[in-house]
Amino acid sequence: MPSENIKPDLTPRTGTPVPVLLVGVTSGFGGMHLPRHLARTGLMPGFLGSQDCLAAHSGYIGYRHTWQRDESGQFRLAPLAEAVRQFHPRMLVPVDEASVELLQRIGIDAANGNALQVPPDLTDLIARSLGDPQGYALGAVRKAAYATACLAGIPAPFQTDAHELDAVLTFAHRHAYPLVMKREGSVGGCGVNFVNDESSLRAFF
Repeated sequence: MPSENIKPDLTPRTGTPVPVLLVGVTSGFGGMHLPRHLARTGLMPGFLGSQDCLAAHSGYIGYRHTWQRDESGQFRLAPLAEAVRQFHPRMLVPVDEASVELLQRIGIDAANGNALQVPPDLTDLIARSLGDPQGYALGAVRKAAYATACLAGIPAPFQTDAHELDAVLTFAHRHAYPLVMKREGSVGGCGVNFVNDESSLRAFF
């Protein structure tokens, strides 16, 4: 990660760098290397979100704006609209799953007419960045994707819901170790554990 005291040259060989706004609302490593790679392609990365996200501290970020939960635990629309108005990004690039879901929710509300305060240019920007809002729901059907793959004859790893230890022990006996355990609702690789035998599985539970 470059030093904050060194400002990279974001000007490409031809033309003006195109601004893209990275969005990261959770802490962690999400998109940590993206600013450097984007800048090297001639883009000008900015950042909107939590300052606990490491991507926010890259020396390649040319614009920063904070976006965090308010007193009620909600993300207000105003910081996003303000960042878009100030930075004029051509595209939004979410760096964690929570940011994807948040932007999709705004896009869906705008498309359904449920959020009159969403400016039309922001609605267009979200659609240009994340695709047609009508398809967003497909991203939340992890279990259905597995079932669909099985029905279509596409090879997929065996999986099951792991609510009870006995059920998982039975699953492990049937399919063998190692197992990959993923906590429900976890994002960005967090909550993933590898268990190689029964003792480590019991320790996980």
